[in-house]
Amino acid sequence: MPRSGLWLIASPWESESVAQPIVSAARPSLRSAAQVPRGSEQALGKSTSGGTSSGGQIPALENTVQQLKNDGKWNVLVLYASEWTRKDPNNATAWYELSVGYANLRQVEEAFDAATKAVQLSPGNPRFWRNLGHINLAVERLPDAEIAFDKALALNADDADALCGTALIAQRQGRPKDADAIAKRIKSLDENCRGVSDGETAVVVVGPAPRTHGLLVGR
Repeated sequence: MPRSGLWLIASPWESESVAQPIVSAARPSLRSAAQVPRGSEQALGKSTSGGTSSGGQIPALENTVQQLKNDGKWNVLVLYASEWTRKDPNNATAWYELSVGYANLRQVEEAFDAATKAVQLSPGNPRFWRNLGHINLAVERLPDAEIAFDKALALNADDADALCGTALIAQRQGRPKDADAIAKRIKSLDENCRGVSDGETAVVVVGPAPRTHGLLVGR
C-alpha cells in the first residue's frame, strides 16, 4: 500500500462503513475538537439532561453511539461518546467507541489516547488491543502496533484480525517470509489473509462473507 494512502475502517463487522483514507505523513493536531454539525450540541443536551439520573442516561448514550456508528456519523459519535466517558469514566467500551470515532475523523492522536485508556481499563479484552494495534499501524508505529497485537494474541491465539495485523507489520519491516508464515497460520484456521505480499489489503473470510482487513480501526 502506498505510504500516502493508508486506510481506516471502523468496525466493518458491525456496520457497512466505507473506508476513509488517512495520510500517514501528516500528523493531526493534538486535542483538536471534532467538527460537530450545527445543532448537535443542543441535541446532546436534550438527550442527556432534564431530570434523568446519570445511571439512566448511560444506556441511552450507548444506544445512540451504536446507532451513530452504524450510520457512519463519526463527528456526532465523538460528541456522544465523549459525554459517555464523562458520565462513566471507568467504562472501557465508552473509551473504545470514542477511539473509533476519532480514528474515522482522522484525529489519530486522540484515537490513540482513547484506545490506550480502553486497554488500561480492560486489559483482558482482545478487541481493545486489536484496536490499539491498528491505530499504531496506521501511523507506522510498528513496534507499538506489534506489542498490541501480541497482547491480543496472548488472549486469543486464533484471533485472525490480530494475526493479519502482525502479518502487515512483518511485511512493512521487510520480513516477507514471516508475513507468509502468518498468512498460512490464518489459513490453517479456515480463514484467509490475502494481500499480505503486495501490502494493499488483507481479507479474512469467515463463513460465506469476506471481511476486509487492512488497517482496521475498531476491530
